[in-house]
Amino acid sequence: MISENSVKLFCCEAAYLIENYDQAISDTTQIWHCHHRNEIAMKKSKDELIQLGLYYDRPADELIFLTPSEHSSLHAKNMTDEHKQKLSKAASIKNAMKGKHLSTEHKSKISASSKGRVFSEQTRHKLSASLKNRPLPKYRWLTPTGEITIMSKCNAANHHPDWKLLENIPVDQNEKV
Repeated sequence: MISENSVKLFCCEAAYLIENYDQAISDTTQIWHCHHRNEIAMKKSKDELIQLGLYYDRPADELIFLTPSEHSSLHAKNMTDEHKQKLSKAASIKNAMKGKHLSTEHKSKISASSKGRVFSEQTRHKLSASLKNRPLPKYRWLTPTGEITIMSKCNAANHHPDWKLLENIPVDQNEKV
């Protein structure tokens, strides 16, 4: 599959003239990326190509359809050491607030904005459960494969939206299916 709208922006000719068009149009498992050859050949970024007027309305021979993995690996091969360091640094930051402290004024503003907030019954239940360090109640669920499993509602809703709740009665925490 290809995104016809983005191809129309990039290519001033018919899309079928772009290399790998036949493969991209017949593949229904993924969306193929339309890549500008000049990004690699000229060692220019997308922004630099736009500034030079070489990004939009380009002839088909300057473009190629690539799978997402091919596109990523192509850019990874041509990545500068500086760019690799920036990506590494960004990936290593886990918590933006780590090592930082809020001023007393900022803390009081957060406190004031939180006062009077009304939580739903479900949210209050979750907060209470987390504060008491006890597990949330678990329920019986029917999986798409026909198995019956036990899990809390929030975990099932977040990770298994296709599961069906069998009964709305919490199961004994020690019970196993």
